[in-house]
Amino acid sequence: MAITLVGIGSSTLPVSAPSTKATVTITDAATTAGDTVLITPTSALPEDLKYNHSLYVSEVTGDGFTVSSSFDNLPIAITFDYIIFTGTA
Repeated sequence: MAITLVGIGSSTLPVSAPSTKATVTITDAATTAGDTVLITPTSALPEDLKYNHSLYVSEVTGDGFTVSSSFDNLPIAITFDYIIFTGTA
């Protein structure tokens, strides 16, 4: 089995309005729908924010991927690093 690195980078999940989940779409033309995206928050966050707003990859397409917050009303922006890869170990 082989793993192929598709892309790496950083981005920021923006503040969201009340009753709205924060989302950000990262464009990467090398991404395909079957790729795996790992994200790691790099912002120092208060404990209650970590509990209430986990980040997750909500969609992977041929144009990139979307990261979302698990709950509405994200009060501060969260920076994160990502790695995109395809294949299995």
